[in-house]
Amino acid sequence: MVRAFIAMIVLAALNIGFVNTVSAQLARTWVSGVGDDANPCSRTAPCATFASAVPRTLASGEVNCLDSGGFGPVTITKAITIRCDGGAIGGILAVDTDAIVVQAGIDDFVYLIGLDLEGMGRMVSGQPVAAGGLNGIHFLSGRSLTIENCSIRNFRQSGIQYVSHNAFSFLNVSGTKIHNSGTEGSAYGIYISPYGDGIVNITRSDIVGNTQGISVQGGAYTRKVAGVVSDTNVNANRLLGISILKNSAESLVLSLDNVRVVGNGSYALVANGVGTGMLVGRSTINHNERGLLPVGGGLLISYGNNAVNGNNSRDGAFSSVIPMK
Repeated sequence: MVRAFIAMIVLAALNIGFVNTVSAQLARTWVSGVGDDANPCSRTAPCATFASAVPRTLASGEVNCLDSGGFGPVTITKAITIRCDGGAIGGILAVDTDAIVVQAGIDDFVYLIGLDLEGMGRMVSGQPVAAGGLNGIHFLSGRSLTIENCSIRNFRQSGIQYVSHNAFSFLNVSGTKIHNSGTEGSAYGIYISPYGDGIVNITRSDIVGNTQGISVQGGAYTRKVAGVVSDTNVNANRLLGISILKNSAESLVLSLDNVRVVGNGSYALVANGVGTGMLVGRSTINHNERGLLPVGGGLLISYGNNAVNGNNSRDGAFSSVIPMK
């Protein structure tokens, strides 16, 4: 009887702790530039960092910025929205680390809206003068990551690195500026190399002044990647503008619509390997060091309504032209 009584007390204590933990989570939490991480992250008692607000937010809930501030790097392990688009600056300063790591569950949808990510790395005359943060956003796992109206700059690896380990995943980027990232060797504005199958949508964005612009690469576990880049500037990157490198993947294909690829230091568009390709329409490709490079069985296919001219060494040529339907 005594043992049974003690067991009941222990179980009751555990249940109370569980209820308190659950009740401490809110569907909507808040951060503030004058917040305190000892607070519950409510609107009237906001937290100071995203790292404190995210665990206090229910899965599929939302973290909001009450006012402007620097809210620190964060790792996301569940479905959630971080939204700072009401006039407040949702800043993250990251040095020697990623600003945001997304390591969510297999069916989790993550939304990052209106954030300002600063890596502090700087390039002068093409040479790094400050080391800076690693990646702006490092997408390691999750069903879907949506990035809207964000500013990402001065990271030494990639602005966005999409390497989700899901069998299927989706990356959506809209209204986002990625500048001056990739101070380490072959790094990128947006690097795309997911496991399994990946879908990519990049629209109304600026990928400017990075080491490379957008690169799709077939890693050891990549099967297929299909994507659309539309209404986007991929300009003044120090090496390649938009490139696809197959490696061991089955197929990697991008469709480009109304994309301006201008002033890049090497080729504007590269498709390298059988099963790689770009379908290009209404796009401008000029003032790059070189224009078009389909190589190793890769295809660059035009809809016949592009402007490819004025590239410094040579314009290159599309693999073929197909009529609009």
